[in-house]
Amino acid sequence: MIMPLFLFSTRESSAFCLRNNYTIAAYFNNFTSMKYMWLKIGSLKLNSGLAVFVTLLSVVSLFSACVEGDDESRPQRSYVMFFNSYSPSPSGIDFLIDNNRLRTGTVDLDSVSVYNQIYSGTWQIAGVSAGDGTTTPIAQISASLDPERYYSCFITGPSSSPQLMLVGDDLSAPDSLNHAKMRFVNLSSSAGNVDIGIKDSASIFSGQEYLKMSDYSMIDTSAHQIVVKPAAGNTPLVTLNFKAVARRIYTFYLWNGVQNNKLNLSYKEHRR
Repeated sequence: MIMPLFLFSTRESSAFCLRNNYTIAAYFNNFTSMKYMWLKIGSLKLNSGLAVFVTLLSVVSLFSACVEGDDESRPQRSYVMFFNSYSPSPSGIDFLIDNNRLRTGTVDLDSVSVYNQIYSGTWQIAGVSAGDGTTTPIAQISASLDPERYYSCFITGPSSSPQLMLVGDDLSAPDSLNHAKMRFVNLSSSAGNVDIGIKDSASIFSGQEYLKMSDYSMIDTSAHQIVVKPAAGNTPLVTLNFKAVARRIYTFYLWNGVQNNKLNLSYKEHRR
């Protein structure tokens, strides 16, 4: 008996397995029961024991392809970092994806989570108050996450109008060893439009509206005092001393604190 040899691509072998798994099993049982079966490959003759071994190896390889499946069929992942600047919930925020809490746990006020791996696709993202057992969302959005993309999700606003926003992240590092990359988002519902820049220098970002994320800008690694002013104004609303680390990526955000709605300026570094 001469057995044909087949070469399958992953896709072809997967389809073959689905269509022919019972046929393969029956054929293999019949084959192993033939005591004096010979396998001829070209001019080489092998006894039945070696023939069984060769056939078994081929079948195992075939079914391995079935188990692994196509790379294209595997779930693809996205990555989301969660920011909490929602001061009406001092116990922190639990973020939910389709009503499932993140494994990274509660995000405290003025804190961020690590990047969470989430299957790509469209999801309901919600924030709930931590510690009180409620599952009623403070705010929620429907978000579409693209494969292998990084995102930041912010919860903010007054209790009368909480907001959840999602923006894409660019984690490509600056080429220069003397610069970092920064951006700014206005998360204060009371500040109005603002400018942000370095003390005694021109504004880096101008006229930043509530819930508007800026583009990225380069900043050198010197020590700076970051200043937020009313748009086209001169009197600082809040300042922050900052020294960037070369080739790092930062998001600055203006938000309302717990006491007397005080304005705060914070920043967080993005790390994969």
